[in-house]
Amino acid sequence: MNILIFLQQSVYTNEGKWTTADSNIQMHLGLIRNVLKIREDVNFYVVISPFEDFYGGISLKDDLIDDPRVVFITRPVPVNAFYGRIHFDISWFEKVMTVDFLKKIHVIINNEPCLTRNIKTYLHFKNVSIPIVTQNFWMDCPTINEEKIDKNISYDWRQMDGVECSELAAFTCESTGYAFHVNCRNRLLGNVVRNQTIWDMGFDADELLKKSYPKFDRKTILFPNRMSSINYTHHLEFIEAIKLLSKMRDDFDVVFCNPSGKIEWQWLKDNVPNLRVLTEKILTRAEYIELLWRSHVGVSLYTIERYGGCANVEMLFCGMKVVMPCVFEYDLRGGRDYPFFISDSIIPTGIANRLNEALDSDYDMSSVSKRVYDMSSYQVVAQKVMSDLDELVKRHNAQ
Repeated sequence: MNILIFLQQSVYTNEGKWTTADSNIQMHLGLIRNVLKIREDVNFYVVISPFEDFYGGISLKDDLIDDPRVVFITRPVPVNAFYGRIHFDISWFEKVMTVDFLKKIHVIINNEPCLTRNIKTYLHFKNVSIPIVTQNFWMDCPTINEEKIDKNISYDWRQMDGVECSELAAFTCESTGYAFHVNCRNRLLGNVVRNQTIWDMGFDADELLKKSYPKFDRKTILFPNRMSSINYTHHLEFIEAIKLLSKMRDDFDVVFCNPSGKIEWQWLKDNVPNLRVLTEKILTRAEYIELLWRSHVGVSLYTIERYGGCANVEMLFCGMKVVMPCVFEYDLRGGRDYPFFISDSIIPTGIANRLNEALDSDYDMSSVSKRVYDMSSYQVVAQKVMSDLDELVKRHNAQ
């Protein structure tokens, strides 16, 4: 089976460079690695931005996958997540997505739901029929107050259209699927999903377990997610919580990954007590994994990203005590008696109190780690993905 994947890229620096410290990229790299282990009959063709458009430049060996069954196809797009999601260059398609190439593709996985109709149209006029799976990692649901962008330019119309013309819609979890359906009913008074599935693509357990690391000597709180002007990950409330916590105790450090570098390090130095700066460069994947194991307490504060972020399941699998709201997937991962939940309201005092408790807790995270492995590891999910694709291709070929 030959699978063509269109990646969605969303993390980029202030200098206008993409970075592979991007869950959308890492999810598919993890999926591909694990599919290659279980299926000898599968090849991947992955559409990605030119390597030189990435921070520091990237290579197959160091940053992607160096395997003869994985081909990376470069497609120039504006280094801007908002423009990139709607950018469609027909001249690039004419040059690269030739009929001869497309005829050897069995299925397309498209991460850019705003562009599914464009791809479908291109295939139509090339007289090539390929089933399309549409994924959505930036779901815009303004009718339920979970908008990701100004309502005047909502993505949800395009996203609903992308799902409508897909043969399969793959949601990250049940709650994102539910949000999509409710928003769809509110907009259209109906449903556009013909077939759907859940691909809970969270983390690669084998990758995380390659090496072991000791904990930092000083208790360390990790904020792994991106920070931006829209406060999407609630980094501002977290910083206020750290200010409160620093008045309760002084025996801890705070580390930010800052994967996009959008928030200047000098601003963090000026505004975050107990800050420890390991490096002002964007972390490599290996450095990030080491940080997951060496830190003691993590924080995940997404509320309009119902999946909760890949970093959340990575931290939980590594045994970190993660402070997070008791909503959506967080609730399922933590379980009934999880002690480090905060309410669904992101309030600095609540975050500070839970951080204070987590720093001193000896709570056993092994059951949580096992739960997220069964729910979200590529070792489990790769089999689900290939089962769905086998069925989809079989059904398509029978038509």
